[in-house]
Amino acid sequence: RSVACSLLLVCASQALAVPAFPPHLTGTVTAAYALLERVLPGSSSHFALSLAPTCPGVTNGTACFTLADGTAGQVAITGTTVSEITAGMGSYLRDYCHMTFGWPRGGGSHMFTPAPWPIIGTPVSRARSVPYSHVTQVCTHSYTLVWHGWDGWEAFIDWMALVGHNSIVAPTGQELSLIHISEPTRLLSISYAV
Repeated sequence: RSVACSLLLVCASQALAVPAFPPHLTGTVTAAYALLERVLPGSSSHFALSLAPTCPGVTNGTACFTLADGTAGQVAITGTTVSEITAGMGSYLRDYCHMTFGWPRGGGSHMFTPAPWPIIGTPVSRARSVPYSHVTQVCTHSYTLVWHGWDGWEAFIDWMALVGHNSIVAPTGQELSLIHISEPTRLLSISYAV
């Protein structure tokens, strides 16, 4: 019976239309160029980044990016959103340049300026299998990220962009809800300012 229920859920989820990434959240390539300069200073001139509504060989309406050789030795990265462009940048740096980007306590990053920059050859398009790629969980903000200053947040956001995450679980305001719920019962003695 559980197999039948699982199969039914899979079929139902595939039949439901998943909304496309909201157009107002497409972003600008300026942000992607700024990311390149933060993680690999001086590298942005080697890339030609652009937004496009589709990618070659990918179903229309699907979030995707394309890597191709551009003019004058540049790498052309086209994506349906800036999130897809930064995922494409990460794919190029990881798969073609053999770089890594991570956390100091987890092995760190290995970023460098390649000489020469690797070529793509045949253009490559990659599509998302699901519209949103979530990172973190409900405890992360209270246990880990609460201790980050701006430098830590910026590095975390850059890492998310390069590995292709386009959604973060951010239960902002959860503490205030807990306070309002617990006030009538006096289970918590918390002072706060609103």
